[in-house]
This record gives sequence, C-alpha cells and structure tokens, in this order.
Amino acid sequence: MLVVDDSRAMLDIMEHLLGFFGGSVHTAATEEMAMAIADKHEFDLVISDHFLQETTGIELLAKLRRKRPLLKAILMSGAFDPSEKEIKKHKLGAFLKKPFEMHELKTAIKKTLKI
Repeated sequence: MLVVDDSRAMLDIMEHLLGFFGGSVHTAATEEMAMAIADKHEFDLVISDHFLQETTGIELLAKLRRKRPLLKAILMSGAFDPSEKEIKKHKLGAFLKKPFEMHELKTAIKKTLKI
C-alpha cells in the first residue's frame, strides 16, 4: 500500500493505523517520492490526499496508473469533495473526507480492494 500526503503528521498517523491491517505500507510526501516508490516496490492500493504541493491526488493517480493500470485508489481531502461522477470517472474505490475515523478507513479499504 502507498500513502501520499504532504503532511508528515498525516503520513505518520496513516502508517500507524494501516499497520493494524497488516502488509507493507510505503509513505511519500511528494509526487517524486511516490513515483520512486512505485519504481521499486509492489503495491495494489494508493491512498492519496487530493491537494499535494506540486500536483493533485487525481493527477498523481493518472501517472501511477501509467505504470500500473490496475492500481486501486482511495482519495482523501479536508477541502475537496468530489461528485459521484468524478469518483467514477477517475475510478476511485472510495473518498474519505478528513478528518475520518479508523473504521471509515477500514471500510474504504475493504470496499476498494473488494475484501
């Protein structure tokens, strides 16, 4: 799993929470870091903040999917609220409005990965 957010605190929280679900968790604070991780590690899910310093989560997802067309994604934001049409257009498994609870994160992951 890859988590992308330009907030170090949010990355630390997500890494901690996702550790309870098992599996490996990679974190990136920038698009460049995310792309470098994608070159070196296998993962089937990306959870990204929408507003990043140099791009958006949707733009980053498009770049990651050029490398991994079947990559599943969850978008999160405290300031952006996509419509259902946008969610479907960008093939997002789920959208999380910040702040969110751990059970919401778990439900979003299960829905996205269909587990």
